[in-house]
Amino acid sequence: MGAKGTGKSSLLGKVLGDLRKSLTPNIPDTEKTGKELYEIHLSGLFQTDDRIALREIVRQLCLEREFEGQRLASFAECLAYILSVLKSGSADTIPIVFILDEIDLFAQHPKQSLLYNLFDAAQNSGSPIAVIGTTTRIDMTELLEKRVKSRFSHRFIHLLPAENMETFLEMVESGLCISEEDGVEDGEYVTDFNDAVKQLIRADPMKGLIRTVYDESKSIRDISRSLLTGVNHLTEESPFLDFSHVPAFAAAPRQDCKLMIVQALSVLELSLLVAVRQHALRQVDSFNFEMVYDDYREYFLRINLVDRDAKHLLFVKPVALKAFEHLIALELIKPVEGGGSRCPKEYRMMRSLMSPMHIEKAVLVYPNCPSSILRWGTST
Repeated sequence: MGAKGTGKSSLLGKVLGDLRKSLTPNIPDTEKTGKELYEIHLSGLFQTDDRIALREIVRQLCLEREFEGQRLASFAECLAYILSVLKSGSADTIPIVFILDEIDLFAQHPKQSLLYNLFDAAQNSGSPIAVIGTTTRIDMTELLEKRVKSRFSHRFIHLLPAENMETFLEMVESGLCISEEDGVEDGEYVTDFNDAVKQLIRADPMKGLIRTVYDESKSIRDISRSLLTGVNHLTEESPFLDFSHVPAFAAAPRQDCKLMIVQALSVLELSLLVAVRQHALRQVDSFNFEMVYDDYREYFLRINLVDRDAKHLLFVKPVALKAFEHLIALELIKPVEGGGSRCPKEYRMMRSLMSPMHIEKAVLVYPNCPSSILRWGTST
């Protein structure tokens, strides 16, 4: 579990690589067949229902021939056959690891059949089977049905973004430097290259670029994408990284599409967005319109006692609800999955797609922002 860009996939890849080595310690890497461990990769973004997911499992297990001629055409028959294959092994069978990216999306499938059967096979089968899920949602287990939750091991690894800018710089530096595992034999070049990387990372122009990414997302993935082109353009004539290798689009100030959208909002919509920010500052991840409107109304009633010009900024609830729905349409906020789509729209739970810092920046760049909203949007 962890936010995007905190290294969930990288950690998983490193651990599985170490596991393969431990399973075949006496076989040189050049002679390994890759069959010492089966990995079945599924993604909730692509396998949008259990039938598609099952078809992908069949493909990755190379069992297509078993289903030729439509002998096992139905979903139930196909699932039963796959489960019989998984459970027919022993402790000496090649281990199978199911990796479910965005596992919370699999919990949206009807009846959660795939999750139930995979967890059941991992728990009760004699074969070495493991199911590993990655998700950005810390409440993922709350989405599971009771029968599925009872078969889940409840073992979690939480990954957190960098605590401060210095830690983030060290992570970027570590990703760019050449390590012993990279197998570069020229020790002098490795030393010179790593020194050049350290000098680049600490230079003011590069530090400013990294600071922008840190403030927006704290994602190593984002900064890696910016620097990958520069690494690919290293040549024998220019073998060390410097700021000239950083792509112009990365070094230039980046236009933030959400900030551009916010600049076109009405004052009422901006006020509701600031009220959403107040919930995030109080560590409240989900909210509904009633909660946001109460904060908005309370603030403007309070400041109206000292600022008579602020009274025209307080709108009635039906008008505010229309503005709130516009924020949803613009995808600045979105409904929480499983948040009760049948309940009245005023009470439907939402979550923000903008961080508190992002909203604060939007308030600062909003043209002719009223002083009362400016104070509220930048307060802590």
